[in-house]
Amino acid sequence: MNKVSKPLVLSLLLLQGCSAMNAFQVFPLIGNALRGTPDIPITESFIGDMEYSFAKVRIGRSTIAVLTLAYINNGIYQWVSSDGGSIYTQNGRIIRTEGMSQNSYFLKPLHLPSRAELPFSAQQLLHVTDPDALLTQNSIFTTSTNTSRVSNYEVQEAVITEGINWSFVNTFVFDFDTERPIKTTQYIHPHLKPFEIEFFYKF
Repeated sequence: MNKVSKPLVLSLLLLQGCSAMNAFQVFPLIGNALRGTPDIPITESFIGDMEYSFAKVRIGRSTIAVLTLAYINNGIYQWVSSDGGSIYTQNGRIIRTEGMSQNSYFLKPLHLPSRAELPFSAQQLLHVTDPDALLTQNSIFTTSTNTSRVSNYEVQEAVITEGINWSFVNTFVFDFDTERPIKTTQYIHPHLKPFEIEFFYKF
């Protein structure tokens, strides 16, 4: 059974820099924008000190945080910061964000297809805020044919957004045996830098 934290004890956010900054601030101080925010090393000691599953999130060069797993509901994971921001993932794919200056969510989230189902194509509706818009996205999922890395495998999602110039490729790395997501790079809003996430599980 996964260890998940209770909402009242979600105080495990770690930020480098000014403590008054929101974990999801997308217009950071000029200095951070130019230099980039220092990394948060995830060592064996760091993992051992964490009581619950967590995710290390980097947004571009300027924002980095550690979010705690609050709960799992029907395969949907909610990762929460101490200031109330949330990222919802399903099999490693970001399906919703809350508490940011610019949020997004899929109207009908698509569960990532299994290795046996790839290649796979789908069309989805993505709602974004600031500006408020409903976007139609066409995705093609493929997997790496490289068999040299037997411990994990990668899935690529090539996305074309209808009506605007926003095309990109999301990547997802899974543990080969458990098919549990390990890390991902995803674009969730046309005005935001990609989200780079590493997942760490406590059992």
